[in-house]
Amino acid sequence: MDLDEMKSTWQELSAELDKQKKLTNDIILKMAHEKSKNSLGKMVKFETIGGLGMCVVLLAGLFVSMLNGSFNNVPLAICAVMSAALFIFSGFISWDFISKMKKVNLLENSIEESQKNYLAVKEASVRYKKVGIYSSLPTMIFFCPVVLKVFIGKDIFQDFSNAKEDFLIMVLLSVLIAIPVVYLLFRFYNKNMKATAEALGQAEEI
Repeated sequence: MDLDEMKSTWQELSAELDKQKKLTNDIILKMAHEKSKNSLGKMVKFETIGGLGMCVVLLAGLFVSMLNGSFNNVPLAICAVMSAALFIFSGFISWDFISKMKKVNLLENSIEESQKNYLAVKEASVRYKKVGIYSSLPTMIFFCPVVLKVFIGKDIFQDFSNAKEDFLIMVLLSVLIAIPVVYLLFRFYNKNMKATAEALGQAEEI
């Protein structure tokens, strides 16, 4: 084999190696994309139904109750309005979180853009958790009297002695339910955020 043939063979081998490397990188990128897509998709689906959807349902219920004249005194009306405001705010936070998660796409975006989008999701996740923690108590304070009036027909403000036992039971149940739910919710988000970060790390190594 002369020198020209050796050069030609070497060039063919190099081209084949480059082709195989590109194919391998494409496979790794697609796998990383699927991993991040699945992880973020779970959060988007859950947040759409459990976050944004729940806020819409609660707001609709409040609106119907207001039209029916259920909140016929000032303190109860204030509780209803404040509950609605908290649900609107929570709904906005959910919508913002969902919109940021949908922007993460390892196939369509560059690594730099994907990193930027992931950081935005991470910041939104931290903000979402803080809002969830800090709004739990005021939501409970304002919404429990509303629920008591709508579903049991008792007004904590007009007939405290008759409604206080049901009110305290409702608050206690809300706390007992909220603690494990919040724990499991945060665990779910942390697990999927970690999987998304791992997928992004795999894409960065290409």
